[in-house]
Amino acid sequence: MTAPARARAAPEHLSVEVDALAPDEWDRLVAGFADASYEQTACWTDGRWGPRSSHLVLRRDGLPVAAARAVLVRLPGIRRGLAYVKFGPLWRRHGASLEPALYRVVLSAVVDEYCGRLGHSLTVLPRPTPSFLAD
Repeated sequence: MTAPARARAAPEHLSVEVDALAPDEWDRLVAGFADASYEQTACWTDGRWGPRSSHLVLRRDGLPVAAARAVLVRLPGIRRGLAYVKFGPLWRRHGASLEPALYRVVLSAVVDEYCGRLGHSLTVLPRPTPSFLAD
């Protein structure tokens, strides 16, 4: 089971929310991103991994601008574990201008939450995007 929802301050007038959305709300949020993948949906992740997932949303002025869903695997006997973000984070909203800096900010938030706060090891497998290969 995931921890209660949390909100934290982030750079550039962004706020970070962790585990604040129900699965159906999360899936509606994911649909608003051009770089969405089934691997970042609650219906897929929860169906595959059960209650071992967590999500993080970056908001600017209350609107979601980036997000990531992670699978959390706790190691037996210790409080640490593994966090795995597959085909995320999401940072390209439909109809919005591209802000590559958001990618770095959301990755920093993911590292802060899952490595810093939870003490997990983190693997991020970004979604392949050939048009951003040179960036």
